[in-house]
Amino acid sequence: PSGRRRRGEPLVNGSSRVADPWADEHSGTRTLDLALGVLVGLRRCDAKEAFSELVDVSTRRGLSPFALGRAVVAAASGHPVLDSDAAAAVADEWGELFVDTRVSS
Repeated sequence: PSGRRRRGEPLVNGSSRVADPWADEHSGTRTLDLALGVLVGLRRCDAKEAFSELVDVSTRRGLSPFALGRAVVAAASGHPVLDSDAAAAVADEWGELFVDTRVSS
């Protein structure tokens, strides 16, 4: 055994609990991809437009695209946004899109 985890094998931390699957070296990229998907779905735009908009907003606001992406994902999932600057950017730029994203029956 080389000590490396095989694909599909669960990650386990020291407390024998399964670790967060997003907490690895690719988590920033995954979160950015999720954020782009959120913007594509809510704005009805293509991925290129969503990426351009996210980068433009992050540049204008002096934020990392990854921090802004985390804030978009948190807002879409109804979780609190921990970065107050990113939270303000999401509220200002896309707040109206998150007012009611539930599907009505």
